[in-house]
Amino acid sequence: MKKKIVIIGGGIGGLSAGIYALRAGYDAAIYEKNHVAGGECMGWDRKGCHIDNCIHWLTGTDSNTSVWQVWNTMGAIDENTPYADTNKFYSSCLNGQEATLLEGA
Repeated sequence: MKKKIVIIGGGIGGLSAGIYALRAGYDAAIYEKNHVAGGECMGWDRKGCHIDNCIHWLTGTDSNTSVWQVWNTMGAIDENTPYADTNKFYSSCLNGQEATLLEGA
């Protein structure tokens, strides 16, 4: 009988843990409190506003980083995946005004 891993939370960490558990030969069950998995990779509605706090870039998209191998293993990226080379870390817009955090600033 296979050993089973129970994962609490279906965000990127929980989903990643589930993928790696299955690849290692375990049974895995992921429990998520929301009706869809994704965590911070999802948008949501609150008090009449839509909050799109989804990730718009992946840390480690340079194929020379160890993080790239993790994304590749999970099927999120491969050697043919195009990406935008930008120094924007985070942007938020409200009433036509935008605030942006820059990488390394």
